[in-house]
Amino acid sequence: MEHTENKARIPRKGILNNEYFFEKKLGTGGYGAVYLAKNKKTGNYVAIKAIQKLKVKDYESFVTEMNILRGLDHPNIYKLYETWETDRICFLSTEYCKGGELFYFIVKQDAKHLTEEEAALIMRQGFSALKYLHENNICHRDIKPENFLLYKDKKPDNIKLIDFGLAKKLSENEIMSNPNGTAYYIAPEVLKGEYTVKCDVWSMGVVLYIMLCGRPPFKGKSNPDIISSVLKGEYHFDYPAFESASEEVKDFISKCLEMDVDQRMSAAEAYDHPWIQMQWKKEEQDLTIPEDVPDSILEFMNAVNFKKTTLTFLASRIPEDQIENLRKAFIKIDKNGDGVLSKEELVEGVSAVPKCDIDPEDWDLVIQLMDTNNSGSIDYTEFIAGCMQSYVYLKENNLKQAFEYFDKDGNGTITLEELKESLCSDDLLLDEEEIEDIIKQIDKNQDGMIDYKEFLEMMKSNDKMKGLIDP
Repeated sequence: MEHTENKARIPRKGILNNEYFFEKKLGTGGYGAVYLAKNKKTGNYVAIKAIQKLKVKDYESFVTEMNILRGLDHPNIYKLYETWETDRICFLSTEYCKGGELFYFIVKQDAKHLTEEEAALIMRQGFSALKYLHENNICHRDIKPENFLLYKDKKPDNIKLIDFGLAKKLSENEIMSNPNGTAYYIAPEVLKGEYTVKCDVWSMGVVLYIMLCGRPPFKGKSNPDIISSVLKGEYHFDYPAFESASEEVKDFISKCLEMDVDQRMSAAEAYDHPWIQMQWKKEEQDLTIPEDVPDSILEFMNAVNFKKTTLTFLASRIPEDQIENLRKAFIKIDKNGDGVLSKEELVEGVSAVPKCDIDPEDWDLVIQLMDTNNSGSIDYTEFIAGCMQSYVYLKENNLKQAFEYFDKDGNGTITLEELKESLCSDDLLLDEEEIEDIIKQIDKNQDGMIDYKEFLEMMKSNDKMKGLIDP
């Protein structure tokens, strides 16, 4: 899958107070604050980051960061929903992760560190995200426990990588030189001014070490002392917490904290390491693929184009607690952990579901219709859109959210121009002729617009697309 970065876009104007209740402040950073907000119409919660423009030294780089994030689609990378701006402040709406930072999850434990099983669960997700980023030539450059959020409380089985402020989109084989990162987690080659995406792997090794014993491998009373320790690359497993640690996890850490970059594991090699895979086999046993997934795929195949587009929009916006079973199904099907599904992975996973009625000869068509961005594989959002059950997308709040997204002026109808604005300039790309066909298909009273009743009829229908599959 090739990462596609959108062209630079200025965040849209708007008044957030018209759309959200701001319930509380979640935190404060160098550029501004993060708030918990509730959408007035849907009741869904989001995290809204308010960034003061004057505090952003390089606004162009900031816009680049937003465009990198817009193009990412992975279950362990947090979603950017929308952006707004005023003269002084830029607002970012992202998914809300109520479990908070991984750092606080660690320190809240009675032992001040995690079990090996918990650590492996986190590492598998983290390295899946890194494998996805690195395969798309993106380096995060600021991996640390504070930049992983738990989607829910108590169990770290759904973590999200956040904060792409230092991330960089690389050209093929590009070597980076500007030192970036946080002292405890920074790789030695970064300090020397010549590094690659493997600096993220080093940082993950430091995170794992801290998770297992509650202490950093490289210490010092000041940043210069810490940096000096990092450059020496000396650490030990002498803490009591490591007495019961397996040899496999120690081997894993040593291959992350390898001073020789050429000998250090890649993110893909880390994901495939026996320690990760041994724990993953235990975890995978609890994951299932819902029995209604094949039927949902068939319904998606039969749907008119605008319904497919609407489902794709909803898949990118619906809170994950509504689609938790599909998130787990995606993870189970994604055998190599790269965050996308190949044809082979999708066919093998879905065909194993009891009473799967998808004809083996139709799988090429299934892939063609689900792969809406023509990447050659099925991205996370494409999978959710293609498998979303009707009891999810027909919830009133979800239907209203989708309709209001396309009804830009909020007058209760979707015009041709509004569809063009949504579908020609956003991530849900269709050409003008396809958009005109949408109006003709859905506009039952032939007034040239789509009202909510017509939209609802479309979403409830399973009309077949003529010529695509047999009735």
